[in-house]
Amino acid sequence: MADELRRKEYYRQNDIQIIDGKILYSGKSAKTRKISRVSSNLSVRSSSSERENLFDWAKDLALSYVMTGVPGAVPCYAAANPIKETYCLRDFEHMALGAHFLGLDLENITMMKSVARTAVPQNDYEPSWHYDYGGNGLEITNTVPAIFEAIWASYKQYLWTGNADWINDPVLFGYTIRIQ
Repeated sequence: MADELRRKEYYRQNDIQIIDGKILYSGKSAKTRKISRVSSNLSVRSSSSERENLFDWAKDLALSYVMTGVPGAVPCYAAANPIKETYCLRDFEHMALGAHFLGLDLENITMMKSVARTAVPQNDYEPSWHYDYGGNGLEITNTVPAIFEAIWASYKQYLWTGNADWINDPVLFGYTIRIQ
Protein backbone atom coordinates (compact mmCIF):
# COMPACT_ATOMS: atom_id res chain seq x y z
CA MET A 1 0.00 0.00 0.00
CA ALA A 2 2.85 2.39 0.82
CA ASP A 3 4.41 1.73 -2.60
CA GLU A 4 1.12 2.54 -4.30
CA LEU A 5 0.87 5.81 -2.35
CA ARG A 6 4.46 6.76 -3.29
CA ARG A 7 3.74 5.97 -6.94
CA LYS A 8 0.57 8.07 -6.91
CA GLU A 9 2.50 10.93 -5.30
CA TYR A 10 5.19 10.61 -7.99
CA TYR A 11 2.45 10.78 -10.63
CA ARG A 12 0.95 13.85 -8.95
CA GLN A 13 4.32 15.65 -8.68
CA ASN A 14 5.08 14.97 -12.33
CA ASP A 15 1.58 15.84 -13.55
CA ILE A 16 0.94 12.28 -14.74
CA GLN A 17 -2.57 10.85 -15.05
CA ILE A 18 -3.88 7.48 -16.18
CA ILE A 19 -7.24 7.94 -17.87
CA ASP A 20 -8.97 5.18 -19.82
CA GLY A 21 -5.75 3.16 -19.88
CA LYS A 22 -3.70 6.00 -21.37
CA ILE A 23 -0.82 7.68 -19.58
CA LEU A 24 -1.23 11.44 -19.88
CA TYR A 25 1.16 14.24 -18.94
CA SER A 26 -0.37 17.67 -18.63
CA GLY A 27 -3.13 16.41 -20.94
CA LYS A 28 -0.63 15.13 -23.56
CA SER A 29 -0.34 11.52 -24.67
CA ALA A 30 2.47 9.21 -23.61
CA LYS A 31 4.18 9.61 -26.96
CA THR A 32 5.33 13.09 -25.91
CA ARG A 33 6.75 12.29 -22.47
CA LYS A 34 7.77 9.22 -20.49
CA ILE A 35 7.37 8.21 -16.85
CA SER A 36 10.81 6.62 -16.74
CA ARG A 37 14.12 7.97 -17.99
CA VAL A 38 14.66 4.79 -20.04
CA SER A 39 15.55 5.30 -23.69
CA SER A 40 16.52 3.14 -26.65
CA ASN A 41 18.79 3.62 -29.64
CA LEU A 42 16.77 1.13 -31.68
CA SER A 43 15.82 2.57 -35.06
CA VAL A 44 14.50 1.54 -38.44
CA ARG A 45 15.65 2.74 -41.83
CA SER A 46 13.11 2.70 -44.60
CA SER A 47 12.43 4.32 -47.94
CA SER A 48 9.18 5.41 -46.29
CA SER A 49 9.53 8.29 -43.82
CA GLU A 50 6.01 7.48 -42.62
CA ARG A 51 7.15 3.97 -41.66
CA GLU A 52 10.16 5.40 -39.80
CA ASN A 53 7.92 7.90 -37.97
CA LEU A 54 5.42 5.19 -37.01
CA PHE A 55 8.25 3.03 -35.70
CA ASP A 56 9.58 5.92 -33.59
CA TRP A 57 6.07 6.61 -32.29
CA ALA A 58 5.58 2.94 -31.33
CA LYS A 59 9.00 2.78 -29.68
CA ASP A 60 8.32 5.92 -27.66
CA LEU A 61 4.90 4.64 -26.68
CA ALA A 62 6.35 1.30 -25.51
CA LEU A 63 9.05 3.08 -23.49
CA SER A 64 6.42 5.32 -21.91
CA TYR A 65 5.15 2.26 -20.03
CA VAL A 66 8.50 1.48 -18.40
CA MET A 67 8.24 1.86 -14.62
CA THR A 68 11.95 1.55 -13.78
CA GLY A 69 12.95 4.34 -11.44
CA VAL A 70 9.41 5.11 -10.29
CA PRO A 71 9.26 5.02 -6.46
CA GLY A 72 8.01 1.65 -5.19
CA ALA A 73 8.41 -0.06 -8.56
CA VAL A 74 10.83 -2.82 -9.45
CA PRO A 75 12.44 -2.56 -12.89
CA CYS A 76 9.42 -3.46 -15.05
CA TYR A 77 7.02 -2.21 -17.69
CA ALA A 78 3.26 -2.32 -18.09
CA ALA A 79 2.42 -5.62 -19.73
CA ALA A 80 -1.35 -5.55 -19.32
CA ASN A 81 -4.07 -2.97 -19.70
CA PRO A 82 -2.21 0.13 -18.42
CA ILE A 83 -5.21 1.25 -16.40
CA LYS A 84 -4.64 -1.76 -14.12
CA GLU A 85 -1.09 -0.61 -13.29
CA THR A 86 0.14 -4.20 -13.41
CA TYR A 87 1.98 -6.61 -15.59
CA CYS A 88 0.45 -9.90 -16.60
CA LEU A 89 2.30 -13.19 -17.01
CA ARG A 90 0.92 -13.91 -20.49
CA ASP A 91 1.34 -10.37 -21.82
CA PHE A 92 4.89 -10.20 -20.44
CA GLU A 93 5.78 -13.44 -22.25
CA HIS A 94 4.53 -12.00 -25.53
CA MET A 95 6.29 -8.64 -25.08
CA ALA A 96 9.64 -9.85 -23.73
CA LEU A 97 11.46 -10.16 -27.07
CA GLY A 98 10.40 -6.71 -28.23
CA ALA A 99 11.37 -5.35 -24.82
CA HIS A 100 14.81 -6.93 -25.26
CA PHE A 101 15.27 -5.08 -28.55
CA LEU A 102 14.35 -1.85 -26.73
CA GLY A 103 17.07 -2.55 -24.16
CA LEU A 104 14.76 -3.64 -21.35
CA ASP A 105 16.75 -6.72 -20.32
CA LEU A 106 16.86 -5.75 -16.63
CA GLU A 107 13.10 -5.28 -16.66
CA ASN A 108 12.55 -8.65 -18.35
CA ILE A 109 14.61 -10.67 -15.89
CA THR A 110 13.18 -8.81 -12.89
CA MET A 111 9.63 -9.50 -14.08
CA MET A 112 10.39 -13.17 -14.71
CA LYS A 113 11.88 -13.52 -11.23
CA SER A 114 8.64 -12.07 -9.84
CA VAL A 115 6.77 -14.80 -11.71
CA ALA A 116 9.12 -17.52 -10.44
CA ARG A 117 8.87 -16.35 -6.81
CA THR A 118 5.10 -16.80 -6.76
CA ALA A 119 5.21 -20.43 -7.96
CA VAL A 120 5.16 -21.89 -4.44
CA PRO A 121 3.86 -25.19 -2.99
CA GLN A 122 0.75 -23.62 -1.40
CA ASN A 123 -0.31 -22.58 -4.93
CA ASP A 124 0.59 -25.95 -6.46
CA TYR A 125 3.57 -24.18 -8.06
CA GLU A 126 1.30 -22.08 -10.25
CA PRO A 127 2.58 -18.51 -10.53
CA SER A 128 0.43 -15.45 -10.11
CA TRP A 129 -1.31 -14.09 -13.18
CA HIS A 130 -0.96 -10.33 -12.46
CA TYR A 131 1.77 -8.44 -10.58
CA ASP A 132 1.79 -4.93 -9.21
CA TYR A 133 4.71 -2.69 -10.15
CA GLY A 134 6.38 -3.68 -6.88
CA GLY A 135 6.69 -7.23 -8.24
CA ASN A 136 4.04 -8.69 -5.91
CA GLY A 137 1.70 -11.37 -7.22
CA LEU A 138 -1.96 -10.32 -7.16
CA GLU A 139 -4.02 -13.30 -8.26
CA ILE A 140 -3.57 -17.00 -8.92
CA THR A 141 -5.42 -18.62 -11.80
CA ASN A 142 -5.02 -21.93 -13.57
CA THR A 143 -2.80 -20.86 -16.46
CA VAL A 144 -1.16 -24.08 -17.58
CA PRO A 145 -0.09 -22.91 -21.08
CA ALA A 146 1.35 -19.67 -19.68
CA ILE A 147 3.46 -21.57 -17.16
CA PHE A 148 5.31 -23.38 -19.94
CA GLU A 149 5.40 -20.30 -22.15
CA ALA A 150 7.24 -18.53 -19.31
CA ILE A 151 9.97 -21.17 -19.44
CA TRP A 152 10.17 -20.84 -23.22
CA ALA A 153 10.31 -17.02 -22.97
CA SER A 154 13.14 -17.34 -20.43
CA TYR A 155 15.09 -19.64 -22.72
CA LYS A 156 14.63 -17.26 -25.67
CA GLN A 157 15.87 -14.39 -23.50
CA TYR A 158 18.94 -16.44 -22.63
CA LEU A 159 19.60 -17.09 -26.32
CA TRP A 160 19.15 -13.44 -27.31
CA THR A 161 20.99 -11.83 -24.38
CA GLY A 162 23.63 -14.43 -23.59
CA ASN A 163 22.91 -13.68 -19.91
CA ALA A 164 23.45 -16.98 -18.10
CA ASP A 165 21.26 -15.77 -15.20
CA TRP A 166 18.28 -16.76 -17.34
CA ILE A 167 19.23 -20.41 -16.89
CA ASN A 168 21.46 -20.39 -13.80
CA ASP A 169 19.79 -17.96 -11.38
CA PRO A 170 18.54 -20.08 -8.43
CA VAL A 171 15.04 -18.55 -8.51
CA LEU A 172 14.59 -19.04 -12.26
CA PHE A 173 16.25 -22.45 -12.32
CA GLY A 174 14.09 -23.62 -9.40
CA TYR A 175 10.97 -22.46 -11.21
CA THR A 176 11.94 -24.38 -14.35
CA ILE A 177 12.69 -27.58 -12.44
CA ARG A 178 9.49 -27.46 -10.35
CA ILE A 179 7.28 -26.81 -13.38
CA GLN A 180 8.72 -29.64 -15.44
